[in-house]
Amino acid sequence: MSIINDTLAGLTLGEPLAYRNLTAFPLQGKTGNPPDYLSLRQALDDGVAEVREVSESGHVPELMFVNRATQAVLLVDGEELIGAKQNRVLNLSILVPAQSELVIPVSCVEQGRWAHHRRDFDVSPDLAFSNLRQKKVAAVSSSMRSAGTRRADQSEVWAQIDDLRMEFRAEAPTGAMSDLYKSRRDQVEEYVKGIPQQQGQVGALFAINGKIAGLDLFRYPETFADMSGKLVRSYAMDAIRRSGNVAEVASRAAADSFLEQTREAKTRSYSAIGEGEDVRIEDSCLLGGGLHARERLLHLCVFAADAQDSGRDE
Repeated sequence: MSIINDTLAGLTLGEPLAYRNLTAFPLQGKTGNPPDYLSLRQALDDGVAEVREVSESGHVPELMFVNRATQAVLLVDGEELIGAKQNRVLNLSILVPAQSELVIPVSCVEQGRWAHHRRDFDVSPDLAFSNLRQKKVAAVSSSMRSAGTRRADQSEVWAQIDDLRMEFRAEAPTGAMSDLYKSRRDQVEEYVKGIPQQQGQVGALFAINGKIAGLDLFRYPETFADMSGKLVRSYAMDAIRRSGNVAEVASRAAADSFLEQTREAKTRSYSAIGEGEDVRIEDSCLLGGGLHARERLLHLCVFAADAQDSGRDE
């Protein structure tokens, strides 16, 4: 069995939670030992980690992560870093070893700024919105296959942000994704309230307007608890842009089918930048990637290849 198949086989699909046109099926697993790593938020709050530009002049697709902790730090695909010369998002999940420095691959989500707001970065309460994450996952997988790098298509990232800015009619002087979230903050937080975290939850499978869009899965409930609100916000942004009447709740059969597709999907592994292996899904119907480290699947994100059809906010 593959690590993805083996991990999914040990999970339970919970009863769906829905708010307006967004449905979330909890993925629940057995609780056990706590994580043997820090989250990005924990590491920054404790002052044992720092994210900064790679040099004084900076380099758009790379940042420097400094881990001074005695534990590794988990960085999650799509997390937004705010500060320094421009805001970025992480291109994939990385486990940064204890007491190390690592150059990490990122994408710019603020096209119109290249000047310091502060010398380092803080972590945002938001992830890249789900449509952007899907496109980025596809581009990073292609980059790994063709060149052994972990680059996204920067022009496409900016185009996705600009499309959403126009749909939301949002003010974003520097083209910052964070301004798009700010423009719909009240709506987005209603989705977060409407889809709360469940006991023993380690992941969630999301559907928009009754159609399965994707899933995120973590090894530990504590990690999912840190990321739960961010994930709902990510999918809520695309749910809002395609909202009209309240859609029916996605079917359990559709959720089961998506999980079965994920279990059966072909994968390819690459040596990770930090600890472990990068696992990429190579399937005509699915896009995805994960981090396999310490004999566990620490994070997996999977998207339906056709789930993010464009739509207009009503």
